[in-house]
Amino acid sequence: MRLSQFNLIQHSTLFSRLPSLLRALVVLLAAPGAVGQTIHVTVPANPLWTDTGIVLTAGQTVTVSASGTWNYAFGPIGPDGDPNYFAGVGDEFGFFDIVDHGRLLGFIGADPLQGEWGNGTFFPQVTGYISVGSGQTFRARSAGKLWLGINDGAVSKGVSDNSGQMVAIITLVTGDVTAPIIKIKSPVSVYALNQKIATSYTCTDRNDMVVSCAGPVANGGNADTSTLGPHAFTVVAKDSHGNFSSKTAVYTVAPAGLAPTSLVFKPQALGTTSVPRKVRLVNQQDVPLNISGIGTGGGFVETATTCGSALPAHKSCTISVSSKPGRTGSQIGSLHASDDLGTQSIILVGVGK
Repeated sequence: MRLSQFNLIQHSTLFSRLPSLLRALVVLLAAPGAVGQTIHVTVPANPLWTDTGIVLTAGQTVTVSASGTWNYAFGPIGPDGDPNYFAGVGDEFGFFDIVDHGRLLGFIGADPLQGEWGNGTFFPQVTGYISVGSGQTFRARSAGKLWLGINDGAVSKGVSDNSGQMVAIITLVTGDVTAPIIKIKSPVSVYALNQKIATSYTCTDRNDMVVSCAGPVANGGNADTSTLGPHAFTVVAKDSHGNFSSKTAVYTVAPAGLAPTSLVFKPQALGTTSVPRKVRLVNQQDVPLNISGIGTGGGFVETATTCGSALPAHKSCTISVSSKPGRTGSQIGSLHASDDLGTQSIILVGVGK
């Protein structure tokens, strides 16, 4: 009986058509001695959100890994999303959009369609949305249904042009609950066109053995600098208990630019100034970069800089930025540097409390 049920899960297309709650029951019967319950859920790009049929308790640990492709007017893209999509960066999901529009997201609660387009107080770091991508192990902050969906148009319902699907493997973890920690040292900056940049990343886990740690190219291989614009470099790791984690670094190929491409600040008390965060202005040209001005907007302040009126060829300078909220709720601003090439800018995200 158990063998036939296991074969149904692994090999039969019938399994994918069962209602989500029935799929969970089948897996529970098929593998009573497993580390945790595991179900496969198809997540279409349209509608925006899919009810997995799983109800979580607060503090429960969940592992989600995903594969497949979908389109959201652009594409096809994988579960880690598309960092090249910059439209709508001023909306309340600006941080998700700027890094990985089209990424697989999770939500725990009664109904994820509760946001309002353009409502600056509705924000993923506040409301509990989870950036899942191709793999993530996370602990539920509250009790409720587990939903999975595509990051398209923030929480709007405009998904009529979406197509394709992801397949998510969801495991309710009862053993080891720590996922590998990923650190990406390179690529994380601004690089010249066709510049050779060796990748450098590590995956570690204090409680378990890391069985896979992979990026778009092998560690030490050259990052893609063949085209101008923003690029994503995603590393996915898995330990021997099946816990997943993924991390994406966004870098830029351009004659000059700011790095990183965005900064997210911790919640800050109104009227106070946060600990400064550093941003680098990089000049990859063979000639100096003349700087006419540096500024911030949207509840952020520039606190210090090593940049003068001109930045020598193939050099960088630093700009220190702090969050200084004037109101409660989310704030989305920018840091910009005006120079010979125009205006270089990055998104700044914070929360006033």
